[in-house]
Amino acid sequence: MWIAKPFARLSPSELASWQGVLKHRADLGEDIPIAQTPEWCRAIDSSGGASFIVFDPDRNVGGALFASPGENDFVNFECTNGPLLDWTSKEELPPQIGMFSLACSKLHSRFNELRMRPRWIVASFEEKIANVPVDCAGTSQAATLVLELSSELKTKKRFTPRLQRTLRKTLEAQPHIDFTGVTQERLKEFVPKMRAFGKDRDFYVPELAWFQGLVQRHTPAEPQSLSFWLSEARWSTGPWQGAYASLLIAVFGGHAHYLFGCDFKPEAMPSSLSPASAAHWKAICECIRLGCTTYDLNGYVENVDPSHPYAGVCKFKEQFGAELKRYVSPEFIVEQD
Repeated sequence: MWIAKPFARLSPSELASWQGVLKHRADLGEDIPIAQTPEWCRAIDSSGGASFIVFDPDRNVGGALFASPGENDFVNFECTNGPLLDWTSKEELPPQIGMFSLACSKLHSRFNELRMRPRWIVASFEEKIANVPVDCAGTSQAATLVLELSSELKTKKRFTPRLQRTLRKTLEAQPHIDFTGVTQERLKEFVPKMRAFGKDRDFYVPELAWFQGLVQRHTPAEPQSLSFWLSEARWSTGPWQGAYASLLIAVFGGHAHYLFGCDFKPEAMPSSLSPASAAHWKAICECIRLGCTTYDLNGYVENVDPSHPYAGVCKFKEQFGAELKRYVSPEFIVEQD
């Protein structure tokens, strides 16, 4: 029997059942992403968004989806892990969409449509035809790079020779580097820089209140609980004064996820110096100490065109020797009455 409710309206017994589903999937060897967890759902709710749960406790399947109001008058429902959603059945998909549509319309009546984008992990993008069970508005494809973590030495050996040289020269230039738990004060410094960086490169970054709600209940703790960290490399004096890189990292269940990042380099700074490489290396080292086994570098575009705005970012991430993970996202648009 499917249960479909806003996360905040789950009864204690329903919440326990949902946690049982997550545990069952984890015991089967699935990596449960942070966006499926009760901790993340609570954070989204407190940040001005809304989280929803649809699951069948008898079959141990389901998913947690979240709605984060952006700049447009619609809600994006995005499920970050295909195996948790039993959406390969044409008979079951429409009722689930209907239940989410009803729940969302009650909480966000101003939105006139829903865009739902479940993700399926695939070995190749050619599999997307087999993975899309019903007609939809379109199917997007994306990828991420996930770095396996072991010791610092073994992890660094996966880096390309060029990245190893860049990292060595950058560290020799003696930036100030730190990795600290996120506080509200640190967010007030990070978010304006991040939003300006996103605007300059034409991608959306949520407002400060969204970040504040996301992290307010989560202080640095064990890697099995959800925690947020800032990794920074910066120069306050010397010829490279003002150069910096700042990264927001989420840690959950022994896995680290790079969520947002921005950097700035003075024009005179040579390409052989990279604040971003130093900030990522610091984050990787500290996540290894926290017991993490993977470091998710986030979005990546395969065979990216040199003119693409993310081309430089993709080439940078390729240097870490991470494993490519592909997924496809069919988009379903649901009209509201």
